Amino acid sequence: MEINFDKEYLRQLYEEGKTTDKKHRFQPHIITRYQLRVKILEQAQGVEELYAINSLHYEVLKGDKEESLPSG
Repeated sequence: MEINFDKEYLRQLYEEGKTTDKKHRFQPHIITRYQLRVKILEQAQGVEELYAINSLHYEVLKGDKEESLPSG
């Protein structure tokens, strides 16, 4: 899967294991777990594989998805 980071500090945490943003500093074990989860998402061939990983709490959205998507 393709991973797009919404926030720059999230990309830094994944790629470098640390961030230059002083507001978002985490313990090393938290960063390691975050990196592991992103790698799992990266390696998944499709969303169906995410159902099997209970710790992700993956679920299908319900309702009118078109209405909830941001425009632009």
